[in-house]
Amino acid sequence: MVRKIITHQRPGHADDILAVALLSQKYPGAEIEFISPQSPELEKYKNDPSIILVDVGKDYSPEKKNYDHHQNADLPCSLVLVLRHEFPEYYQLIEKSPLLKESLEFIDYKDRFGAKKVEEITGINPVGSFLLEELVVKSLGKTPEGLKTLGKAIVERLEEELQLRKALSSVERKEIDGLKVILDPVGIPIQVMMQEFGKDAFDLVIQRNIRNPQHTSITRNSFSPRADEIDLEPLREEASFFHQTGFMCVLPEPFEKVAERAEEIVEQVLDEGESPSP
Repeated sequence: MVRKIITHQRPGHADDILAVALLSQKYPGAEIEFISPQSPELEKYKNDPSIILVDVGKDYSPEKKNYDHHQNADLPCSLVLVLRHEFPEYYQLIEKSPLLKESLEFIDYKDRFGAKKVEEITGINPVGSFLLEELVVKSLGKTPEGLKTLGKAIVERLEEELQLRKALSSVERKEIDGLKVILDPVGIPIQVMMQEFGKDAFDLVIQRNIRNPQHTSITRNSFSPRADEIDLEPLREEASFFHQTGFMCVLPEPFEKVAERAEEIVEQVLDEGESPSP
């Protein structure tokens, strides 16, 4: 039974705020307390497994639920430590997702080495991160109620990502007339499929439309080396929506029906070029 989650006094940083926010969802009955990093009470708290110490205590002992990194420059930030030991499924998910992994690394490096160094390491300009951290993370991180709100949003998003990863098993990948086509009965975001299969590992996606499950989206993968050969214009007349740039359209038919005529659709959209003049 965890009765307290303790971190340092406000203002906090992204690593401790996000770590406590996550923990508030795993241990909803625990009290969140802010304490001075120099408080003598920390010594007794370090040996109490019913109290989680985040970013304070100068001790990293997962078995005691002590998650501080300041005493060892080789340790990652407290958010990484908490994810590894309290949320291993989320940590594995983040490690498999390039965007999530890069975001976590940015938070880690920025907390340990500062803004200038993190830009040197990652190549990412930290200005955008400052805006997000100041307006959202730190604002919500001022109070226990705000932390719980933030934690709820993060957990919901990560759970959604986990379900999407599991749904990848329902995706069918096939080759039609030399074109690599994905048939997706769920409506998985294409960036998730790019992370799983490679951003140029497929040419065309036929999938259930996420806004209207009775409709079907057809999307040309712009990263495909064959993107210029795919022209969705022949589908415009039957489409309920046709993107102005021509990279995707929506057909007003259920996925199952559209998937049955995948070969016909490929034949329509595959631009093989004009025959040379005699």
